[in-house]
Amino acid sequence: CRNLLERMGLGKLSLSAPLTALSGGEIVRLALCSVLLKEPEILLLDEPTNNLDRESREKLLDYVSAWKGIKVIATHDRQLLGMLDSVAELYEGKCTKYRMKYAEYVSYRKQMNEAAKCKVEESKKHLAEDRRTLGVVLDRRGHQTAAAERRAKKDLCVTRVKLASARSKGQATTSKLREIHLQRIEAARKALKSA
Repeated sequence: CRNLLERMGLGKLSLSAPLTALSGGEIVRLALCSVLLKEPEILLLDEPTNNLDRESREKLLDYVSAWKGIKVIATHDRQLLGMLDSVAELYEGKCTKYRMKYAEYVSYRKQMNEAAKCKVEESKKHLAEDRRTLGVVLDRRGHQTAAAERRAKKDLCVTRVKLASARSKGQATTSKLREIHLQRIEAARKALKSA
């Protein structure tokens, strides 16, 4: 017990001293000592360096650094993160573990964010291009249909039935082309959303 208190910088602490006589950092270190006396296999800490004075923070970091067991630490403290062997990221309800030091993780995330940004830009370009193509195809198809109807009206041999049939086929073709391009646009929207 005394050895552990010494390691945590609490060696001069009287075991009969009231908690009200201790600083916030000393209370945190004392609480950690009480947990460590039980010799746990896993050290689970939630923002352990918050609200600690410099001395308490340094002692805690030293102890965490020397800890040989499993460490699970939730923290925003970059120095503490830098001491750990791997990083687990919680994002949109999903936990992803990265088997790398924090500095490597930061570099990796930066690369991934840049790649995602490029993917978003690429998806936006594809979406805009597919929308333009749809407009051009529908416009061209409309002109072709109108021209075919004008030619058919000039040709007196074309009956109304044939004209209606040709118009129906043209509309079906236009509808199919429109559907194909709308599917491409939807695929581009999905790609943009997933980027």
